[in-house]
Amino acid sequence: MAAAKAAGRTPKCVVFCGSASGRSQISGLPLPSPLDVLAEALTHEAGEGSWARIEGDYTHEQRVASLSRFETRDECSVLLLPVRACSSGLTLTCANHVLLVDLQADHRAELQLINRVWRIGQLKPVHVKRFVSQGTVEERMLEMRKRTKGVLSPRRRMRLRWLRRRPTPRAR
Repeated sequence: MAAAKAAGRTPKCVVFCGSASGRSQISGLPLPSPLDVLAEALTHEAGEGSWARIEGDYTHEQRVASLSRFETRDECSVLLLPVRACSSGLTLTCANHVLLVDLQADHRAELQLINRVWRIGQLKPVHVKRFVSQGTVEERMLEMRKRTKGVLSPRRRMRLRWLRRRPTPRAR
């Protein structure tokens, strides 16, 4: 992003997060949403106008205002989005960076999020970063995904179907 700023272009970043606010497993105290924490950090570092946000309970007018601010203002370079409320129906080709804060259980859900930015009409290269904490269940899920990649490809599924339909040989 620093190289883009040096070249005079303002990079735009979309941050997707699936976690909602909840309660601590240890103390039972309420925990803030990761998007709340990111918004506070962005406000502290770059100011109130440096980011926009859409939540599931926003009205249509609030959504349009947030998207318009992100798309038209150079100083607004980050859009914070919850996964459930914004995983489909958005075209965000003004952005060129996608940050996935939470690993999604289904890799197709992650592709859907990335495709909000990387779609027809995108003129800039899109950079995607996925954050996974070391030593967590998410890390194990990602490792399993990498190991099983291709196991359920269309060609493999056809072969498995063919093997299941084949009659078993009879002993003579």
